[in-house]
Amino acid sequence: MANQWWNTAAHFGGYHGYWAEDFMAFDAHNGSLADYQHLSGALHAAGMYLVQDIVVNHTANHFSYQGDWDPANPARYFRLTPDSRGRTEPTQPPSKLNDARDRAQRKAGIYHWPPDISAFNDPRQVLDFQLAGLDDLDTENPRVRDALRGLLRLLDRQSGRRCLPRRHRVLRATGIFRRLPAFR
Repeated sequence: MANQWWNTAAHFGGYHGYWAEDFMAFDAHNGSLADYQHLSGALHAAGMYLVQDIVVNHTANHFSYQGDWDPANPARYFRLTPDSRGRTEPTQPPSKLNDARDRAQRKAGIYHWPPDISAFNDPRQVLDFQLAGLDDLDTENPRVRDALRGLLRLLDRQSGRRCLPRRHRVLRATGIFRRLPAFR
């Protein structure tokens, strides 16, 4: 998955792969689609599995709040955060609809529009706010679910197998993943 590699606000990079900007593209830093397919085939031929760790509830840090946060008006105090290439949005639809100041994008409801967690002892913040600036996708939104289904179809075609734990909160909430007997 293609990732944001440098964040101008945080002054460090997302080399770890958790700052998705396009769930459907392979990160050129880690090889090509052909490389991924070769790895998958070689592992399967050796009797092993390829485990693809995917975090589907957030994208890279492309927005934040300056100062306060108004849950009734997420456009207030909102600011976009450019990456090292000057982009302020993920490249894949619908996650590229990330500007709370744009009424149409806000109405699309692709994001929850929360601020970052500032008090880890506050259960509401821990459950509902963004961790480390990672933009929180609304995984209950049908457009987001459709995009995630597309990702899973792509991975199924490329690797040939999929194994995911059924207890994961997002997986249960979205209902888009198969439940495999090994995880029951």
